Amino acid sequence: MLECGFQSTIFKVLASLKSKEPSVDKIEIHVRHGKVAEGMVDDGFREQCLWHGRYIVPEGLAVRVVRWDEVTFGDWLHDRYLLTDIGGVEIAGGWRAGRSTDTTRISLLGKDVNDELFRRFSLNSTAYKQVDEPPICIQP
Repeated sequence: MLECGFQSTIFKVLASLKSKEPSVDKIEIHVRHGKVAEGMVDDGFREQCLWHGRYIVPEGLAVRVVRWDEVTFGDWLHDRYLLTDIGGVEIAGGWRAGRSTDTTRISLLGKDVNDELFRRFSLNSTAYKQVDEPPICIQP
């Protein structure tokens, strides 16, 4: 199995979602093409997500991973997003758990911002072009 430092971070975020009320029905991770999984190669990305996802996604949850390419005159996409039907988070520096001295900004998203991002990250988006069709769905 590939060593990927992002696994523990994503697992902890997802595990905390599983135990929250109200319950979360929809979980999506949105990233720029090639940025969700530092340490993974782009060839076979879907297979690698599904393989690693078995260990990351807690029982009872499903996660959609959607990669996006930027389009001409669209928005620049750097941050990573974990969006749910009740709110989300924006991760500035990536999912990888690095050295103890590494830092990144994680911002909680209010419902309005979260809903706007769901609209922007849609199949009809003019800001970005979806890479994987259908999106990658990970279930344990």
